[in-house]
Amino acid sequence: MRKKLFIIEIVFFLTIFAFMSGCTDRRIVEPNSPVQFIVPDVLPEARVGEPYIYCFCQPDRTDVNDLCGSSVNPCTNPTGGNEPYHFQLDSGSGFPPLGLTLYPNGLLMGTPSAAGVSTFTVCAVDMGSHQRCVQTSLTVLEQGITVSPDDVLVEGQICFDEPCEVSTTVVVTSNEPWHIVFVTGSGTRDCFDPVAEFSRYWSVCPNSGDAGETTVTLSTMIFGESTPSYMDEQLIDRGSTIRFEAVDDFSNFAELHIALELPYYG
Repeated sequence: MRKKLFIIEIVFFLTIFAFMSGCTDRRIVEPNSPVQFIVPDVLPEARVGEPYIYCFCQPDRTDVNDLCGSSVNPCTNPTGGNEPYHFQLDSGSGFPPLGLTLYPNGLLMGTPSAAGVSTFTVCAVDMGSHQRCVQTSLTVLEQGITVSPDDVLVEGQICFDEPCEVSTTVVVTSNEPWHIVFVTGSGTRDCFDPVAEFSRYWSVCPNSGDAGETTVTLSTMIFGESTPSYMDEQLIDRGSTIRFEAVDDFSNFAELHIALELPYYG
């Protein structure tokens, strides 16, 4: 009798398990769902430490409180069924990278904290609880180049009788070799020679580096003035944007904004 009850219990639990599995499959696939939902097999790449945003609702929503679909602002993806739609993850089919959150209106936002490839399934659900679920993947690249500080106002001085040098330093951190590119302003790729190169631009020394941390010195020369009273207001000069860019990957870069502040002589 006990053996018979034991067999019945096993059959019962196997039946429940099969039923639950079947429900899960129907929830994911739902071949007869009126909702149509298209997702790229591979999403645009993200990078550790950099903000990321992707919207599964199209046209893109930019605020987490926006609805995906309405009579006022309809959407082109998803389609079918009854708007508005909301989005959810199929918890049994992976998760987005650490640091990213899928919001109900389809915005995938955040700052990734670890490199790697994540595969997960996103479901678009209409007002009638019909849904379409699609698998996608997202690659998070290693942390890119950083420069600290990235916005510098160098305090200059008026030099008397002869030119003088003004300089500051920043720290460049990179996971691969880099070089500099002047985006705006002007400068030299040579390490500074205050005798031969005093002028109205910045020098960057060193102008390239290997993986790791590199202390970079930025210098400029101020011409000597014996009568600086011509300056009737504070002067911001030599504004430049300097890009520290990976040698083999122009998409991996950090930009430094630098300018010179000269004192006011009334």
